[in-house]
Amino acid sequence: MKPQNVQIITNVPLECGTVEKMLEEMPGHTVESMCRTIVNSANRFFEDESHRAEYEAWKKARQKAIA
Repeated sequence: MKPQNVQIITNVPLECGTVEKMLEEMPGHTVESMCRTIVNSANRFFEDESHRAEYEAWKKARQKAIA
């Protein structure tokens, strides 16, 4: 499945440069493995109803603040 509407913040400064530089230097299979881990963790997090409710409340407050 191809991700949609995904933005990666790549200009975050790190001791080794930036996230973008770090990702460019990693082998593709390592980046893919890291992404699978993050996505699986996020999926498990949102399986919990209280986490989904907290996220929805955060999203609603954020949308109000932006408007």
